[in-house]
Amino acid sequence: MKKIIIFIAIILLDSCGSSKTSTQDKPVVSNSEVIAVNNKPISKIIEKPQPKDTLFVALTNPSDIKKGKELFNNNACSACHRTDAGGMIGPNLTDEYTISGCDFEGIYTSISKGKPNTGMQAYEKQLSKKEIQQITSYILTLKGTSPKEPKRPEGERCTE
Repeated sequence: MKKIIIFIAIILLDSCGSSKTSTQDKPVVSNSEVIAVNNKPISKIIEKPQPKDTLFVALTNPSDIKKGKELFNNNACSACHRTDAGGMIGPNLTDEYTISGCDFEGIYTSISKGKPNTGMQAYEKQLSKKEIQQITSYILTLKGTSPKEPKRPEGERCTE
């Protein structure tokens, strides 16, 4: 009898908090480590209050940032924005101007949905939500860096 009660308790505990959506559909948020960019901790670069939707939360784990950089360079991102994100066909991603929105959600949405009437294609079918989240997090670490030949500012100035 004890074994049955323990088994039922384990099943009940295991089902608590579980969801019918797969973990592949929901990005995993990892804030276990903080890294620095230009001697500024990522926690300071991304210090704006984060929304409750984990999809729009910047990742700060070094492995996520590294993966974001790999994805940025191995997909079409670097072809238009250059590997240093200084811009070429696409806009400079390192300056304080934007045509995509100044926050995480704006950048994420531009990558996911694309930008109509520009060369920016939608990547929501080629990349997972987590991968887009990693790329977006990586892009945020590039703000304020000094690309070799930066493209002139485009769009509105971010005032944060």
